[in-house]
Amino acid sequence: MAVARSSVFFVGRNQNASWPILRRRRSSTDMLSDFAFWAREKERGLLRLLTRVVRAALRAWDIFILTLAIYLVLVLLTAVYFQQVVLAGLLTNLLAVPLVGLIVPLGLVALLLGMLVPPAGALAAWLVTLLVECLLALVDFFAGRGLSYGIPSPPPWLMLLYLAALVLFAVAVDRRKRQRWALVVLVALALLVVTHPFPPQLTPDELELTVLDVGQGDALFLAFPNGETWLVDAGRGAIEQRDGYRIGEAVGETVVRPFLRARGLKRLDRIWLSHAHHDHMAGLVAVLGEFPTRSLNVGPNPASRAYEDLLEDARARGIPVVIHRAGEQFAVGEVKVEVLWPTMDYTPGKSPSNNDSQVLRLCRQTNCLLLPGDIEERVEKTLAASGTPLEARVLKVPHHGGHGAASEEFLAAIKPEVAIVSVGATNPFGHPFPEVEDRLRAVAPRMFRTDRDGAVTVRLGNDGLQVTNFAASRRAQPYPSLAAKLAACARNLLLLESR
Repeated sequence: MAVARSSVFFVGRNQNASWPILRRRRSSTDMLSDFAFWAREKERGLLRLLTRVVRAALRAWDIFILTLAIYLVLVLLTAVYFQQVVLAGLLTNLLAVPLVGLIVPLGLVALLLGMLVPPAGALAAWLVTLLVECLLALVDFFAGRGLSYGIPSPPPWLMLLYLAALVLFAVAVDRRKRQRWALVVLVALALLVVTHPFPPQLTPDELELTVLDVGQGDALFLAFPNGETWLVDAGRGAIEQRDGYRIGEAVGETVVRPFLRARGLKRLDRIWLSHAHHDHMAGLVAVLGEFPTRSLNVGPNPASRAYEDLLEDARARGIPVVIHRAGEQFAVGEVKVEVLWPTMDYTPGKSPSNNDSQVLRLCRQTNCLLLPGDIEERVEKTLAASGTPLEARVLKVPHHGGHGAASEEFLAAIKPEVAIVSVGATNPFGHPFPEVEDRLRAVAPRMFRTDRDGAVTVRLGNDGLQVTNFAASRRAQPYPSLAAKLAACARNLLLLESR
């Protein structure tokens, strides 16, 4: 009996002693179980988070694709109609589209709350106002970064390919693989549009002079047989007024730059300023800002604020300023260039004047152009009496046909076949004066005025002298493109419906 008790006691004592060990084993098991449960929960949480991230990324990708598609459509439109590439558009839209997606529904909510619970509506309206201010600040920020530049219009074949790629991209919108390939093709074509790696539209083996229609002012484009290009003057610019308001037409931006882009040009070899009057000089600021050039060529002009600003702008861009005097001669390929005025002893006055003008004579063999700027009768007669060779088949009439311009002595020394007057329609000066026109018609078989004939182009080639003008070409071809013809048809249909 004693043995049994002792045995029971021994067993019981051993059983009691084993409980902590069992508890410790169960605790370890529980810890492993808890860790496994925690790991599973974390895995589920990570999967949920990853799913949300992927969904957000897909939504962002869809927004990016939508924004890119809109931008790629606008790339072609802005290149064709405005000759511009606006890189800020893509960056702005990526941020602006989500903001607009918040502003529109919140605006509707604010409107409804304003009718039902005015304090809550006021709070919602304040939030909408804050988002709109963020949107405007975003647009202003990118607009001030200079993320736009001018480009020549794309050639017709590239426009057709681009439109075909847009259609392909739209058709493949539900098929990811095809969509990717369509996007690659579209982006490649867009790069061709925005870089325009094509040669300019110049006629080889011809000396070309185009007198642009810039209103009351001068802007002359010259293309040489060797491909060199010049710009002589660039017309008026807007006149800066107080409080930042500008008046006047900035023809450098609205006429000269679009013309140069339309010719496929991205740079100019030389830019010339005949003299420092506003109607010849102000447009050059816009041209220098877009078209790199080897030099800015001027005469001995007197100091003025606008003139000094132009020279400072040129030097800041690394463009050397070259001052010319009479007696200089040099060749551009086979074309001989002569500077006939101002003379070495000429001293300009305190303010810019017409007689500060450089007079240039360009000759290809015996075919010459004379570009006399705005010189007045006194300088005309001085040149005619000096014995300086002035003969030229083409004359750009000095000083827009103003009083005393194209004097008899001057015309007798030149003997022009073609006379071109750069003048503004209904200008306040009455240019060209009737007596000037009479003198021109008496010696020049053909006379053109930019206010009536538009831009006038002269070509001196192997076939002789050819003269065309914009007004005559429009009469011969009223619709220069299929798009223009369709637009005219649409306007006529609208007029019929309104009747």
